[in-house]
Amino acid sequence: MKIEAGPLELVATVLPRVTNACVAQDGTLICGFPRWQDDFIHPAVAEIRNGSHAHSLLPAHWDQWRPGQPADQALVSVHALHIDAHNQLWILDDGCPKLGETVPGGPKVIQFDLDERRVVRIYPLAAPATRSTSILSHLRADEKNIYVTDAGFGALVIIDRDTGAARRVLDGNPKTQADPSIVPIINGKPYKSAHGKVATLHLSHLEISGDGRWLYFCPLFGPKLQRLPMASLRDPDKDSAALADEIEFICNIPPVAGIHAVDEESILLCAATDGAILHLDAQRRLTPVVTDERICFPNEGGFSPDRRSFYFPNSGAHLIGRPFEVYRFRFDARP
Repeated sequence: MKIEAGPLELVATVLPRVTNACVAQDGTLICGFPRWQDDFIHPAVAEIRNGSHAHSLLPAHWDQWRPGQPADQALVSVHALHIDAHNQLWILDDGCPKLGETVPGGPKVIQFDLDERRVVRIYPLAAPATRSTSILSHLRADEKNIYVTDAGFGALVIIDRDTGAARRVLDGNPKTQADPSIVPIINGKPYKSAHGKVATLHLSHLEISGDGRWLYFCPLFGPKLQRLPMASLRDPDKDSAALADEIEFICNIPPVAGIHAVDEESILLCAATDGAILHLDAQRRLTPVVTDERICFPNEGGFSPDRRSFYFPNSGAHLIGRPFEVYRFRFDARP
């Protein structure tokens, strides 16, 4: 299958850094804003109206957390959003303001019903499923489980949707680890912290294939895209050693900040350093779909209700002297 994309369109311009963009079944654009700055007073999860106005999606108390306050029913720092086929919004709160120390009660997954506009359930994430230095990164959900990556250790946390019980697998396995020699280059400069270091983020991004058979995953900066059978992940008797034996290498990839299933055969990749959205087809060929000088560190996005438009946040826009933005492009999938 070949993806043919239309022109890149600016959808929204927002003030704080936006790291997630997804679209509800009624066409509402929903964005996530992590607490990565001291004076964060912005809605953490917001619907965007008129291209710039952010309105809190959850009840007001969720956006009123401040250091020292209880965090079990508040948004501390939103790291990921995902909307499933049933119009349920899944929110991952890593519980770590400015990616620092974990706030007690902060790490959690929130299920929000977009049709009824209500919080359905809160799934706390505590030890032993997580650790004090975990970096909870991204999530997906199926009918049985919620799947959360811990990029701090290269682990996958699997949460039973019925019981809320969580188990941790592949913790520190060599196949889930980042390559420390990779130094991403964005706009001609090494992408490093103020201390001159490259962030080491292990198993970070994930996606369930369109037919529900596979879980694709990778570290933030690559270089390997791999996958596991979903049937094995749903089996509580499969331990980490057994799962590691079933990991399948797919292909080498550049640094990517989002993996999105187009259908049962192919996926889109938000290429963090390439200023592009890439397409991986069923033959494991990787080709650019959209390349544009305005794109910088495209982060985790989402499809329109008809699945023929793709939205993504331009999370590195400040590195090229632009405000933070959300873009979209229309596409056709052809044999």
